[in-house]
Amino acid sequence: MGCSSSSPDTNNNQPVAKKSPKAKSSGSNVGAENETNRKRENNHPELKQEPEIEDVDVPKTEHGYPVAKEPPDRKADIFNPQKLKGVEARARAAPDNLADSYEELIAYLTSECKNDVEKVRALFIWMANQEIDDGNYSNVTGSDTPRGIMKLMKDNRASYSSFFALLCRTGSRWDFGIRFPETGVYKLQIVGGKGYEGDMCAFKIRADEVKDDVKPLPFNPGKVGYGPTMDTELAGIKAISHKSGLVKMNIKKHMEFNFKLTKDIVVRTELLHSTISKEELQQYCVTTQRNRNVHVAVNVPEEGEYALALHAQQKNHSDYDNVCNYLLTSETGKKKRQRKWETPQEKKTRRNVTDLSKTRGTKNLSELESEIERFHKLDMEDKGELAKAEDALEYKKDRKELEDAMNRRHLETLEKAIARGEKSRFRDKLTKQLDEAKDIREHLLHLNKIAHDILEMKQPTISELRRLGGSSSIDGQTW
Repeated sequence: MGCSSSSPDTNNNQPVAKKSPKAKSSGSNVGAENETNRKRENNHPELKQEPEIEDVDVPKTEHGYPVAKEPPDRKADIFNPQKLKGVEARARAAPDNLADSYEELIAYLTSECKNDVEKVRALFIWMANQEIDDGNYSNVTGSDTPRGIMKLMKDNRASYSSFFALLCRTGSRWDFGIRFPETGVYKLQIVGGKGYEGDMCAFKIRADEVKDDVKPLPFNPGKVGYGPTMDTELAGIKAISHKSGLVKMNIKKHMEFNFKLTKDIVVRTELLHSTISKEELQQYCVTTQRNRNVHVAVNVPEEGEYALALHAQQKNHSDYDNVCNYLLTSETGKKKRQRKWETPQEKKTRRNVTDLSKTRGTKNLSELESEIERFHKLDMEDKGELAKAEDALEYKKDRKELEDAMNRRHLETLEKAIARGEKSRFRDKLTKQLDEAKDIREHLLHLNKIAHDILEMKQPTISELRRLGGSSSIDGQTW
């Protein structure tokens, strides 16, 4: 859907240009009037052409989407403008800073909607009311936010239809982990909706075998789940250090969780276990808050599973709300190392892992990967260098993929590398490579377009070739 080239919706209170009645005229007056009307239409901002080639890859459909088909109901039965005035007013009043986060924007626009029609209308009205060409994008560095897409649109590198598809497809993804206490047949019921009161779907699960000594999870997180979510950010907490809900820990080794507060709130934390009381665990979880930075230092007293729960108290509120949880696991079943000394091979491996993780570039990537594998095989104690080395390995792999794609200059390979780089945990460190890859992609797209135009021998292409290379002769004709 290209809003910029479609007719304005009379129900969104947007100004509609009215045509003036035409007076009868003849001769040159008619031609002059037609020319004036043509210029006026070409200058009309709503007639801005959508780009033929975009910097964002938005497929026409997603895997698992139902096949599009004509609705059985009439438009009048689905779309009632009078019932959508409140939704539209809220969309127009959306704060400007929401454009910096898909999650916060979608949550704001859809939080009071009762059905999908209201949600789609809220998204459309918000998008249609954005002054994209007049926006300030000086601090925008990527295209993974609504404002980032708007910057591309201003530069005619993204379309309204792609932007609208991204808004509609952004959503608060759920992964369900299940452990069965004994064999048998189970039913998994999933409920949803604003108050989690509606049945969404159900699964019949047959458990033919189970693990020995299966224990319950330390904490039932309810609708909040494990890991930072959109609700976490809406509450005013942005996770900095840990973005996944499952965190592996070493016994009696501190791990620090870092958060940034975006609102004036108070944060309280709890460490929970299925059999150990939270009062007893209080000494293993220390929270400090400086300005709007929150640091939570956690260690666990013994092997097993623990839950780190974060509760937020909003300003002028007396209650705390659970807004984020982490499931902490420590490895079980392994024998503890008894000796305090290391063999020469272990010392060498530890030194190599440390040194290789600090090297610049991707030249020693395979060596680093081999040393990390050896570190695991030797069952060595991680004193921090292994975690750093694994992060370095992941970053080097992402960087090498981008560099290889740029050297290969194959458009499809380059597109895939850019897409993975945009989703990488180390996207900020890959900014230079991503920018270079995008420049090469632009160049390749331009060359492909020129090649296509040459085959069709379009007049604009002939003019460009004439400008670049002077006159040439084709089929005996000079141009």
